[in-house]
Amino acid sequence: MIIIHHGPGVQSGIGEYVNELGLNQVKEAYEKLNAEEIRNLCEDLKQSYPYQNPCLIAGPIDDADPSQLDTLLKIIEEPLPNTPIPILWANDFGAIPNTIRSRCGERYWFDNQTEHPMLDKALEFVNAILSKDNYKSFSILKSVDKAKEREFIDALAEAVVVKNQFKMWEIIKPLTHFKKVSRLGLYSLVVDLEGIK
Repeated sequence: MIIIHHGPGVQSGIGEYVNELGLNQVKEAYEKLNAEEIRNLCEDLKQSYPYQNPCLIAGPIDDADPSQLDTLLKIIEEPLPNTPIPILWANDFGAIPNTIRSRCGERYWFDNQTEHPMLDKALEFVNAILSKDNYKSFSILKSVDKAKEREFIDALAEAVVVKNQFKMWEIIKPLTHFKKVSRLGLYSLVVDLEGIK
């Protein structure tokens, strides 16, 4: 299955990730993803290369014209043997057309080189949830600046990893797929996370 890598830090980490997997990047990464580049990517994904474990990196696919991305569908659904593995990445998983998303797996990233600017607030929220202090949980969410709700979700994803609260991740993960998160969506986290032990 083709995996779409997404989240803050993905662009800077994807090359290192490819090396860790022992894959060989056979060409420069596809970064513009205009119509011509997507056609070239599709052609290159049909070629056989004299390397073990060849791969091609392409992204951010959420910036590409959705109608152009449909040309990737056949290759994603039926990759040819002995051809490169496409390593796809995006800044915003929710902005990728569903025709592509539904045929791929996904891996969420956060930049572990630098702390998210809202990490302290997110850690405070996780601690409030764990101590069952709903008043404090709501107060923290209320203090998140308007239009920063989605950024808080990224910080929260990082915080649950820091605190080893992977059960929380299952509830937070769907929100990482959206381009925007509403105030109500943020507040509903308190109720959704209430049963976590």
